[in-house]
Amino acid sequence: MIYTGSAKYAIRAMVRLAIEEGTGQPVSAAKVAEAEQVPPYYLAKVLQDLSRAGLLNSARGRGGGFCLSRPADEITLMEVVSAVEDPYRLERECVLGIETCGDEAPCPMHETWKAFRDSALEAMRTLTLALMVKELERKRRSSAK
Repeated sequence: MIYTGSAKYAIRAMVRLAIEEGTGQPVSAAKVAEAEQVPPYYLAKVLQDLSRAGLLNSARGRGGGFCLSRPADEITLMEVVSAVEDPYRLERECVLGIETCGDEAPCPMHETWKAFRDSALEAMRTLTLALMVKELERKRRSSAK
């Protein structure tokens, strides 16, 4: 897999916050966890990582929670994943776990995995939260028909 459970939860949380962006109100971690069916304690750590990366603003106390630090059309999926993943692992780690794998000493999966990984990484660099929300809403409308 190109990303871990933390990245998956980060993506889901950020998409949820992008959906809620229009309310102008912070969204509690508990509400995000419930809506996305993510373990609350795990999500709390992920939200802290996203905040430290500058992708979220947080407010404490009653009525507090999280909101995007920038508009959803300015936050890429790569930024989200990089906030909770080691960028080196995303861009260089061998799918078979061979430390010496590279263009000079490729493993049996190197060329296939490299093409897949590079394509996925390029998509993550260009795909924004706003585009993800738009596509999600389109798919929900078409499946409701």
